[in-house]
Amino acid sequence: MVAPGSSGWAKAGGPFMKYVDTEAMAIKAAKKAVSSADPVEIEPGHYTVILEPIGGGWTNRRFWYTTLQRRATSTSFLVSGKVGKQVLALI
Repeated sequence: MVAPGSSGWAKAGGPFMKYVDTEAMAIKAAKKAVSSADPVEIEPGHYTVILEPIGGGWTNRRFWYTTLQRRATSTSFLVSGKVGKQVLALI
């Protein structure tokens, strides 16, 4: 779903399409597109970001998929030298 200067999306699943409420998904995506219209720039810095469950799950999956493709001994590996240390903040 796209609105001027923004976009929105929704995701759902089920064993059969008849269990997926496509109208509710379209409404949710449209609300996100409208509410995120006309974004403003912010200064670079550290910000707390709260992702909805589907976004958090996807980000987590991509993070581990990407990092596990590299060797842990590589100096460019994201978590190299951090065995036993916290590398992600849990909220």
